Amino acid sequence: MDIRVSGHQMATGEALQQHANERMTAIGDKYFSRALSSHVTFGKAPANAVRCDIVTHVMQGLILKGAGIAQDAHVALDQAAE
Repeated sequence: MDIRVSGHQMATGEALQQHANERMTAIGDKYFSRALSSHVTFGKAPANAVRCDIVTHVMQGLILKGAGIAQDAHVALDQAAE
């Protein structure tokens, strides 16, 4: 699965990118044998929080989306992945 991690008006460090790759790979391996791609975007949210949006293309015509907001980017990613 092709996984892209990006930041919208914020930098994503190596540890955050690795965490996102590991989390999305684990989800893809567990639930979707042929997931095509996943795009994880981090951005700023109100009250100095971080927002994480995940868009996963599972197969032709099937797209899954998730979002999470937390004070820590890793927690926001975990919320969005759930």
